[in-house]
Amino acid sequence: MIEVKAAPFMRSISIENTIRHIVTFRHAGSFDAAAVVFPGRLRERDRAAFEAAGIEVWDLDHVATIFASEMQRDPASRLASLFSQPKSTRPRTDTDRLIRRLRDCPAGKPHWVEFQRVVKDAFEQLFVPPLERVMGESADASGTNRRDVILPNHAPDGFWKSMRDTYKADYIVVEAKNYRHPIAKAQALQVANYLKPHGAGMFAIIAARNGVSRSCMEVIREQWTTYGKLMIPVTGDDIEDMLRTKGGGGSPAEFLVTVIRDFRLSM
Repeated sequence: MIEVKAAPFMRSISIENTIRHIVTFRHAGSFDAAAVVFPGRLRERDRAAFEAAGIEVWDLDHVATIFASEMQRDPASRLASLFSQPKSTRPRTDTDRLIRRLRDCPAGKPHWVEFQRVVKDAFEQLFVPPLERVMGESADASGTNRRDVILPNHAPDGFWKSMRDTYKADYIVVEAKNYRHPIAKAQALQVANYLKPHGAGMFAIIAARNGVSRSCMEVIREQWTTYGKLMIPVTGDDIEDMLRTKGGGGSPAEFLVTVIRDFRLSM
């Protein structure tokens, strides 16, 4: 049995659901073996989760190896270009270098400025254009609320226009949180203070290095249901996934579509 995924990334919830799906069908159909195939690369802990369930992982490198002769027959195809990306420990592109910078930046508040710079450069690499160049730190008139990164959104069409029309995302607020542990609800409330319909808008991305706590997620849900403020948390691993997607010729916006979909359907 082979489960095929089109997206070049797999989030934790997708991994859990995929494992559950494959295990259920494998038992029902008495398959001798099972594999999941997708055009990306998994982190070691995610690969270990599949292997613990007895599921082979056919990622970008594995598929490139076993189907090398088939792809050589049509070297101009998009698939051949994607799967010809060699696995390398040395940065070869701007995307690779950003991933390396992200990994090399230590977690913790003493390295917050460094993390903020990486996040700024990463989001600029990912989404400019169609978004406009990052404005950097920006405070409101009172000086009370200081936003880490803002990307003006004047996109004429596509995903970002939809975000502007649906979520009042006139300016994309990105807040960098380089904590060693999942952030608490106080950090979500801080970001919520930045969001105003007559100001930056009602959408923000919280770049939380190690994710958000349960109490923080409760605040994020409450802010959405009560005030219409949509805050989407992404981890350092998520940023890596988006960068890899961009480097492979895909659309990193698809990742945000998935995150927003999972959040809305969890309500």
